[in-house]
Amino acid sequence: MTTQRIRILVQGIVQGVGFRPFVHRVATRQGLVGFVQNEQWAVRIELQGDRASIDQSVERLVKELPVTARIDTCQAEWIQPVASDVGFQIVESAPRPYGPKRFTPDSAMCLDCVREFSDPADRRYRYPFMTCAVCGPRFTILESMPFDRLNTSMVDFPMCERCRREYADPCDRRFHAQTMSCPDCGPSLWFAADVKTCEFRPTGQRPEVALAAFRRAIADDRIVAVKGIGGFHLACRADSQLAVQRLRERKERGDKPFAVMVRDVAEAETLAFVGEAERVTLQSAAAPIVLLTRRANIQLATAVAPDNPRIGIMLPYSPLHRLLVEAGPLVMTSGNVSGEPLAYRNEEAAARLGQLADAYLLHNRRIVAPSDDSVTLISQAGEVPVRRARGTAPRTLEVPGLVTPGLAVGGELKGTICVFADEHAYVSQHLGDWEYVSSIAAADRTTRDLLRLTGITPQVIACDLHPDYHSTRYAEATAQQLEIPLVRVQHHHAHLAALLAEHNCQTRQEIIGFSFDGTGYGDDGAIWGSEVLIASMGAYRRVGHLDYFPLPGGDAAAKQPWRVALAALWAVGLPWDERLPCVRHRQPMELRILRSQLERQINSPATSSMGRLFDAVSSLVGLRQVCSYEAQAAMELEGLVDVLTLGDSYRFEVDWQHGGK
Repeated sequence: MTTQRIRILVQGIVQGVGFRPFVHRVATRQGLVGFVQNEQWAVRIELQGDRASIDQSVERLVKELPVTARIDTCQAEWIQPVASDVGFQIVESAPRPYGPKRFTPDSAMCLDCVREFSDPADRRYRYPFMTCAVCGPRFTILESMPFDRLNTSMVDFPMCERCRREYADPCDRRFHAQTMSCPDCGPSLWFAADVKTCEFRPTGQRPEVALAAFRRAIADDRIVAVKGIGGFHLACRADSQLAVQRLRERKERGDKPFAVMVRDVAEAETLAFVGEAERVTLQSAAAPIVLLTRRANIQLATAVAPDNPRIGIMLPYSPLHRLLVEAGPLVMTSGNVSGEPLAYRNEEAAARLGQLADAYLLHNRRIVAPSDDSVTLISQAGEVPVRRARGTAPRTLEVPGLVTPGLAVGGELKGTICVFADEHAYVSQHLGDWEYVSSIAAADRTTRDLLRLTGITPQVIACDLHPDYHSTRYAEATAQQLEIPLVRVQHHHAHLAALLAEHNCQTRQEIIGFSFDGTGYGDDGAIWGSEVLIASMGAYRRVGHLDYFPLPGGDAAAKQPWRVALAALWAVGLPWDERLPCVRHRQPMELRILRSQLERQINSPATSSMGRLFDAVSSLVGLRQVCSYEAQAAMELEGLVDVLTLGDSYRFEVDWQHGGK
């Protein structure tokens, strides 16, 4: 038979997911020679043998991928056979850049690792840092591409002899597993009972001693700062009102719900209703927090999610977390003061978490790219991502027509950054709000890292139209420093442009878009938020919105729905009836001051915000008069609607005389 050779360049999520060992197994079983090699953003495969064996191998490569791998593009060409080739090899990575970038996200513990973890006869039994070729930390430990151990923080842990043998054995499931380790050569775990005298380097403490100390601290209602995969969590007993309320007060979190980590789906089902889609999402490689409808009379502290029909639940996604939840369901919330960036370095934990935690559970595997837990909701229409972070970010989007290399920094709240070039955009993990100095520093670090990893040199910067956002000021300063143009984008047009990009629409394709939210600086200086736009990627026309009404105090009024409700009544000429909850619970002096503020138009910008309309309704029906976190009134109103049988709805009339408001 004639010997032939094919070269294949594969792009997608193909590094750090066991793809090269998979290719090696397929090729050797078919008796082929050649090699597989990581390039900077692709995998190069060369297969040599008879045509039938090559065809069968290629078919298997496409159909039998590792569970966390994904092929996006595949280019193949027939080349000259190499007579000297013997056997099939995984060869040293090459730094050749090639095409669009695909980041491999962190992946929850796989079933094979779970089995080993639970087997007393296995040498990695209950090992807190177990990983393999397909699971474990990926993006959060990545220093540079390609994804090799030397380019991750696992470079700090040279493999022992037994691990090296497994790494080199084609028959071992850890063959070429870049993040593998064992109790003899891997990271250390230790517990520090006193935050004031904490040691932030390994103490020689055995893992079982550290874990026993953690369990005692949790049982005593203490709050423990736990270093995980993407940063620190603050952990406490989820069934202790004392512990949860103490954590709430220390974090200055108001009534904002906490997430709960449970052992498995069965335990989740004792707390909330779990449908098939929720079950699949909870157990997915991304392992996000899933927002579920809670059951009545559950064994959780009421302070976990006060006045909220939903509860955020996640499963343990690392071996360390599996060991922690043996103590029972845990509140696992971000290691920060609410709104600030996530703490992720051992040394900074002392300064930033010392007033929040009573003790620390630490390890010495460096976190390179801090990443919070992802949050998602399953609706009738499918999955609705609430926060993209660990396990789902960074994300690569194809954006036709987006050619000029650039940087986009987004709005003020729930920040992310995005870099783009060559019709591809790379969206970072969730970064938090921009209002803190530490948040701006975190955004700047993430920007520099993403530009470095992608090799993009921006020639333009895009930011929100609002002149006073911290993100806008950061963009202005960066554009001035780099001497490149700054483009200001209207907030609601940006929402629709993102929707167009998500659906791979062409640059000039127009849609009728409904962009509803809480705030956004409008072209006329008003606060927009209920926009009907005819929009393409680069342009839009505003054709509809709610009637304007005054917003006393500006965006700050979102924290006081009673003010929004009374302003809306005033705008349409309805009286402030004493029987209304928003009137009944206010002092006469407050009402007089508010009326004067509205009549004299003092700090009362016009708004068309749909979010503020929800706030007003929440106040008028007596549900929420003061908010302690963003969108609290709207979320509680949504929860009320979910359990009501709705009859007739209010009619909204369209005023075509004034542009279709």
